[in-house]
Amino acid sequence: MKKIKQISYMSALIIIIGSTIGAGIFFKNGELFKQAQGNMWLVISSWLVAGIGMIALGLAVVEISSASKTNRGTLEWTKNFLPKWMNTSAKNYIQLIFIPITLFTMPLYVVETWQEAGMDISAWGSLAMAFFVFAWIAGISFVSLKASEVTQWILTALKFLPVIVLPLIAISNIGSTDIIDKGIKAKSGLLGISPAIILIGGIPAISFAFDGFYEVSSLRNDLKRPKSLGPIIVVGVSIILAIYIGITIAFSIGSKDGTIDGIPMTPETKRILNILVGIGIVGIVNGYMMGSVEQNASLHEEGESPVTYLLAKPLNYINRKLFNAKKDISTRMLAWIYIVISTIIFFAIFGPMGIYAWNDNQYYSWMAAGTLYTFADILVNYTSSFIFGIITISIIGGVVNRFTNKIKVQKSKLFVPSAIVAIMIIIPGILFQLVTGIVDTTGYNGSDPSDAIIQLSIFAGIVLFSIIFGLIENRFWNIESHKMVTKNTELESLAESKNR
Repeated sequence: MKKIKQISYMSALIIIIGSTIGAGIFFKNGELFKQAQGNMWLVISSWLVAGIGMIALGLAVVEISSASKTNRGTLEWTKNFLPKWMNTSAKNYIQLIFIPITLFTMPLYVVETWQEAGMDISAWGSLAMAFFVFAWIAGISFVSLKASEVTQWILTALKFLPVIVLPLIAISNIGSTDIIDKGIKAKSGLLGISPAIILIGGIPAISFAFDGFYEVSSLRNDLKRPKSLGPIIVVGVSIILAIYIGITIAFSIGSKDGTIDGIPMTPETKRILNILVGIGIVGIVNGYMMGSVEQNASLHEEGESPVTYLLAKPLNYINRKLFNAKKDISTRMLAWIYIVISTIIFFAIFGPMGIYAWNDNQYYSWMAAGTLYTFADILVNYTSSFIFGIITISIIGGVVNRFTNKIKVQKSKLFVPSAIVAIMIIIPGILFQLVTGIVDTTGYNGSDPSDAIIQLSIFAGIVLFSIIFGLIENRFWNIESHKMVTKNTELESLAESKNR
């Protein structure tokens, strides 16, 4: 691995924007219009409500991130401000579930977008191409963090072409579609009882559109100005919200259903823009890969990663025997290998499962790629909510810290009010999503009980897995002893990290 150069303020901003804008704004607007039954003002209002929550989240993060000293990212916030069992459970969720699920599903969304551009490919072909996208980004990450940084600049530049052009095309069609009440069929289940329910029910969907902005926190020690992490996040989230509101208004005016497909344009234009949207989603994959490698490397250095510790022994043995290496592999290389292996496992297990065991009509099918995408949607139904729940609970811990002063932070006058706003918006949205899942298991208002049961089962499985493994780890894993071993055997890697 090459030595890593420091990341500038502008590059950090590009990483935030490039890791966030993509799938959410183009995929979720259609869902929001269904919830609002085509009412533009309710859709825009839901974006504003959720966006205020996100900006408040960013403002609150300014204070809790000031206590960070490593590249643990969100997991340093949980370590500093939450009880040990909650921190370990959050770590297990992010390290063992969230990262491989994201690196499995996001490449699938890339391929899905390219298929909408006209690419004819079967489900197995979609899975293979999605894996190629992941392997491509993983290969760039293998070279260095700098290579990933440059790649993010390029992908973000390409991403902004559809972000700018699509709204302009939509606006040019003003008058060809109704601005409000387009007669879009209401959603089934609890979300379909009233268009106004979107103001709380739309928060989880919009959270998905903001998912990824926090990945830059796992690059803290690679920033030229690490203390600027909090303000960078606030600026980045504010820019993203402004872009999202602009796109939503344009799509409301010039799209029949609030999506790309509803915008009148030539097939060639649509094809090119869909290809670029897919490339933009690759930027999200790249952002997660950048942050997760640094985050897992930091966890290993701190002795808080049993999975990479167990992986290190056979890898170091192979490294010495086959390559005659005199030193152990670096923590960054170890983290990279773990992420690649865990993601391959998810591709191997959940890819065939999605192809064979699920489609929109509950029938077995191996040719329709849509079956795979439906399954991917089910997998990610709660993932963003979990992450934002973790961040929000960490902020609650930061509020408690204002009274206990156990953790030294740079206090902000805006912290308490922004924390209150974030908690009042994000937590009810997550709870409503859970209540919706429970109610929809009854078939209420035409909902599909089997869909709801599967999603709730995944939700329960993730929670139980994270908590149970967290309790086992807290009982049997000695952090300090492994921390000492890590530091004694990887001094060169740590020295490199300090010199970035």
